[in-house]
Amino acid sequence: MVGGNFRLVFDHPDAAWIERFYATIRAFGLFYGDSGVFIRRAVLESIGGVRPLALMEDYDLVRRMRAAGRIAQVRDPPLVTSARRFAGRGRLGILAGWVRIHLLYWAGLAPERLARIYDSERERG
Repeated sequence: MVGGNFRLVFDHPDAAWIERFYATIRAFGLFYGDSGVFIRRAVLESIGGVRPLALMEDYDLVRRMRAAGRIAQVRDPPLVTSARRFAGRGRLGILAGWVRIHLLYWAGLAPERLARIYDSERERG
């Protein structure tokens, strides 16, 4: 194992649907820093560390980490995190924002521009 992450649980019952969404994408090996990514030091050094990106630095790390070897997915204990960033935002808006950021990232938009878009979407919520 080169590293891994934890199952993510949110601290508010209204966020149960987000937990299910995260569990679904995690089943496909897609996860982010908020799920407690861990990596062996030697692997981190061999893949060039965490790149200083304004947004998606965790996704970038996970992609490179997965290319380096097998990933552990720790189910229990879960990592409990705040649902605060989703407060006041509807499900459709949250999912649409997630899809938008990913499509723009995959299309090659600069991380600095992605960060501005992400921040403005959160402020509107």
